Amino acid sequence: METKNESEKIFEQYLDTNGFKDKWTYEPSTPNKSKRPDYLLEFNEEKYFFEVKELIEKPNQRTQGAVWMDPYSSLRDKINEARKKFKEYKKHSCSLVVFKVIDLHARLKPLCVFGAMLGNLGFTWGVDRHDGKVVEGTEKNAFLDGGKMIDGKGKHLQNTTISTIVVLEEHIDNIEVRKVPGVVVIENPFA
Repeated sequence: METKNESEKIFEQYLDTNGFKDKWTYEPSTPNKSKRPDYLLEFNEEKYFFEVKELIEKPNQRTQGAVWMDPYSSLRDKINEARKKFKEYKKHSCSLVVFKVIDLHARLKPLCVFGAMLGNLGFTWGVDRHDGKVVEGTEKNAFLDGGKMIDGKGKHLQNTTISTIVVLEEHIDNIEVRKVPGVVVIENPFA
């Protein structure tokens, strides 16, 4: 008996209401593959694989008072899980679909997703080596360490299998006053 979580049901609703009804398979069996991603979408003679993950608070995660938080850790954990699942599917488009059930620390705005992928959001500036002062006008936004798609130390590519991260959301349809699924797609520039 299939037991689907909330995010899988919402993803299926999204697929069905956007013209993909009867074009997807749940947990497909793929010849010569030991892992089974959550979904296979067959469209325009291509195969697209999706792994759907829910972001849920970790046990003992503080949510009140002054708290230090890492807005990337939950998503980076899911990237690691999806990377393992997609290891045998490198020749296909593979997407991680994330849905925030309840995780007050996770941030799924596009810049934060890019931060999880490419490195913590930050900034850099030039320093005059002679007098040790910041060179005015050299400050710029940058992705620092910690990214899952690029190695922060050597800046080498480390995950080109995940093509996109799809942020699954529910919006209120003001006409019919009901929740409708929507997505924001963030492409991996190195896939």
